[in-house]
Amino acid sequence: MSRFLSFCTYNDWWKKQRSHFKHALSGGAVKRDYSPLLEAKAQEYVARCVARPESALSEANRIAAETTIKLTYGKLQDDRGRDYFKISGRISDILTYAAQGYVVDLFPALQHLPMWLPGMKFKRDAAQWKKEIQEGVGAVFELVKGNALSDDPDVTSSFVYKKMQELHEKHQEETDVQQKQEDEMALAFSGFAIYIGGLETTECTVESLVRAMILFPSVQKKVHEEMDRVIGSDRFPTFNDEPDLPYLHAVFLENLRWHPVASSGKSD
Repeated sequence: MSRFLSFCTYNDWWKKQRSHFKHALSGGAVKRDYSPLLEAKAQEYVARCVARPESALSEANRIAAETTIKLTYGKLQDDRGRDYFKISGRISDILTYAAQGYVVDLFPALQHLPMWLPGMKFKRDAAQWKKEIQEGVGAVFELVKGNALSDDPDVTSSFVYKKMQELHEKHQEETDVQQKQEDEMALAFSGFAIYIGGLETTECTVESLVRAMILFPSVQKKVHEEMDRVIGSDRFPTFNDEPDLPYLHAVFLENLRWHPVASSGKSD
């Protein structure tokens, strides 16, 4: 668990992963590198809602997962049919279970007792989960390395592919194999951190926006009026329209303030 950015302490490993995020997922980088993907997935979500309006919220969850995985890896599954969504979802579940806590969190000395003793289920779970996480991270990352020469635009525009190219250039003239392996492993866990950190937060934000539009129809009407005036009815909005949609942008910001995914403080 300590290899994931959310759980590791401030050290060199943390700095390596943080560096990947800083340069590849800033606001400007997202708009420049990933806007075609985000726009295409938004259109796909609208089409799914039209076809199955009763499944609007569940489709929002699925489209958020697909977008996050494609942004990170470029594909939803590998050539052998292994589904990234299932692999990443399983690791996300493991982290959720672990975060709920065990008795060893209250009594750390228990970690020194042998695994076969009664009540040591946490040690058996930890061993199994460690194996699953290593296999999952390794399987996905090895595929990405195998796609290093790919000309698939979905792959070449992905977060991990771009960072792999940077690492290749960085280590091209170096002979430190161990350093290269550490950098690659940090990138592998960074990829999973995007999924784990971005999936549920995106799901919750989209859901709260949909519910807000239902609760406040007058706001929804104003958003529609602005979009009809700026965009019309013969095309979908794009990131280039953002400067001309100040009310819609304000609604997004207010949604984040009104119903934040995670609390950042408490009221007096």
